[in-house]
Amino acid sequence: MLQNQREEVLSKEITKIILSYDKKNIKILDYGSGFEPKVASLIYQKLKKSGVNRIQIDCYDLYKNLNLKNFNRRKFINFYKISSLKSKKIKYDFCLINDVLHHIGIHRKDYLRKLLAQLKNLSHCLIIKDHFQYGILTNFTLRFMDFIGNYYNDVNIPKKYFDKKNLTNL
Repeated sequence: MLQNQREEVLSKEITKIILSYDKKNIKILDYGSGFEPKVASLIYQKLKKSGVNRIQIDCYDLYKNLNLKNFNRRKFINFYKISSLKSKKIKYDFCLINDVLHHIGIHRKDYLRKLLAQLKNLSHCLIIKDHFQYGILTNFTLRFMDFIGNYYNDVNIPKKYFDKKNLTNL
């Protein structure tokens, strides 16, 4: 409906952040990247056009073995089960956490803190993007948008989203 406008804007902003570090070899962990990692693909393309020599993007999500078999046919992005993160010894430059935390549940603060600490140990820089709700109307809008964007992937749609204070406290 929006012809990837959201993904274009998000990938452009994330690419700017990554390029500000002036590295020629970049390793990116995309946590909760989903079944259509359009943002990761666009970031890859933008980094390539900007002259980055080597780019490694590893996407982690709740993939099944069949998903991994199909997804890992791509040449420039690797896909893994989230459970395999614990055994990873690689250090990433950046960890992307785009619109994921609210699906885990904003009420699971201890779990989210441990997760963020784990991801920070695996990467030099966390880039977190999530939705904010400001009241009933934005809550309804976010739930509707989440449903439209995720209905085909059986993703949990939260009842409540972060506000700035909750995310800052996390």
